[in-house]
Formats: sequence, structure tokens, C-alpha cells
Amino acid sequence: MVDEMTTMSPTVTSRDDVIGPQVPVGVATTTSRCEVVSSDWTPCSRSCDVGTSIRLTNDNRECRVETQVRLCLVRPCSVRFPDVSS
Repeated sequence: MVDEMTTMSPTVTSRDDVIGPQVPVGVATTTSRCEVVSSDWTPCSRSCDVGTSIRLTNDNRECRVETQVRLCLVRPCSVRFPDVSS
């Protein structure tokens, strides 16, 4: 599965591509003879501020495996204020 993830280009074309369907994680649904399967979202690419998370899914009209990308925010990075005590 890792090889597929590194060779596929992210495809984000609409809001649905970013947030995905409203189906609980790990639940497979059937759409016109296609068993919908999605991987878990990867951990956020950054430990603070905005990063990205990806998953593989075939939840689309063509039932093709594609990479979905979403934004994630674990926590804000700490802000450093300049020393003004002069």
C-alpha cells in the first residue's frame, strides 16, 4: 500500500474530495457493485500549525483508488514575542 501511496498524485477537486463521505471510519458501503474501501487518514504532516493528511479510497463514481488530501491542525506553534524590556 505504501508503494501505491508514493506513486499516486493527490487528487482534490471538490469539498467532498477533501472531507470525504459522512461514513464512519472502517465502514464499507456498497455502491453499484463496488465495495467502497478507504484507508485511515495518515497522521498530520506537521506537529504544529497547518499540515496535510492523506488516505487512499475508491469512494468515487469510477470506483478507482485515488489519494485524498485534507488539511489538519494538531495545535498552533508557539509564538515568540520580541523582547521589549529595554
